Amino acid sequence: RHRSRAKRPATLPSASYCRPPDMVAIEDQELEGENAYVALLHGQRQEFILYALLLGHRLKHLDSSTPRVLLVGHALPEYDAPFLEGDFLRCLQTCWQVRPVDLIDAAAADKSPRKRHRYVFTKLRALEVPYRRLLFFDLDVIVRKDPSPLFEVPAPAGMYHGDWVSRRASTHGGLLPEEALTSGCVNAGLLRLDPPADKIARRQLLEEMMEEVASLTVADESYLPEQYYLVHKLAAWRHLDVSWNCEVNPEVYVETAYSKGKARGKSSTVVVAEMPSDWWQLGDTEDDLANSVGMFHFSGTHLEPWWYLHLSAASAKAVLRSHFRNRDSRGMVALAVCDWLQGIEDLLHALGTAKAVVELKAVEELIGTLVWRVSYFWEGTETCSRCGAEDTNPGLCEECEVLHACRSKEVEGAHSASWLLWLAPSTVPAGGKQRRRLTKQSPGNTKSTKSIKKEGPRGSLRSDFCQEN
Repeated sequence: RHRSRAKRPATLPSASYCRPPDMVAIEDQELEGENAYVALLHGQRQEFILYALLLGHRLKHLDSSTPRVLLVGHALPEYDAPFLEGDFLRCLQTCWQVRPVDLIDAAAADKSPRKRHRYVFTKLRALEVPYRRLLFFDLDVIVRKDPSPLFEVPAPAGMYHGDWVSRRASTHGGLLPEEALTSGCVNAGLLRLDPPADKIARRQLLEEMMEEVASLTVADESYLPEQYYLVHKLAAWRHLDVSWNCEVNPEVYVETAYSKGKARGKSSTVVVAEMPSDWWQLGDTEDDLANSVGMFHFSGTHLEPWWYLHLSAASAKAVLRSHFRNRDSRGMVALAVCDWLQGIEDLLHALGTAKAVVELKAVEELIGTLVWRVSYFWEGTETCSRCGAEDTNPGLCEECEVLHACRSKEVEGAHSASWLLWLAPSTVPAGGKQRRRLTKQSPGNTKSTKSIKKEGPRGSLRSDFCQEN
């Protein structure tokens, strides 16, 4: 995926702090224990309660002894909170301690056109949770290994995002140099945080943060506002290895642009993903990735695993292996989506085994609604004129576009030479070993461009990748 470098805000300590009158503040509670897993759920999107249920169930399965705390945002006049009542709440309580929280609205700091990150500063409320050591997760992940060893990494910690020279020099649990954070940040998909041990100190820290966030203006806007704020606010950040926050991307993708005016038309460019070297070195094959990756992260909006809910885990793996056979030779997309779907099957089985009749019915109805949305979209897809595969593009599918570009040697990006060699059957033997040797160097800073997305269930079902906006 071609990811633009997010701009660091000009200053860091417009936002509003929304507090319904019936809220019971969690910072007023005494310290409850040593370790806890924490996540945040808010809004109305149905797929996100499924994400929350899957994350809670998977953490419970991998490490049943560590408490799991789900912060759920209260409603606002223009923003409902359907997950704090009825069957949805009962479902969440099967695998989480549910704690209502006030949303923190920082629209001025959110650079995305649709303000999809305006409430992202609500993550700061994790520091109110009364446990000594926390692991905070985004919901759009699938945890594959017991994450409890990460509690031993000193806080604060997160996977470094920014200058790739600094990224190559970073080690798991090692301190990040201050200069690396002048323009970079950490990926908030997984964070190690230590709240203050004293409840008064926790309250004071959050009040201080609220004041600073409320002072942010358009001059501070970013696509990743809370990440830049956190690295500025908290000192001595450490790096978490990419294997614990592996963003799910193919290795190469098609970028489409549309021109206007008299020269109106469409052009496509095949680009090798601009990702750091440690991501490329996670493995050459699906088996390598299965052994090395502790957590997959479906970051952004280019690929959401619920788009394949109409398929079983096994069927989805076969479909995605075929659909990404040229773009994702090592099978990361197929493996990650299959793991997520298998997690849904395990969740349903666990609810059935526990005889949680009401909760099982609610989850089945939720999945049925999402399957209908996805199936309705897939019925409107096109058929590739060359290979017959389903795609949202009329004419050639993206797989055929990639193969054509390879044969024409029209692939862009820092790893393009590697890919042209690897995809040309007459120059590279089977197995991909030469490709790995050629791709160990970090990608360069190719110029960011922007793909045009076609509407799917919520955004794009294509595999073209764009900036997170």
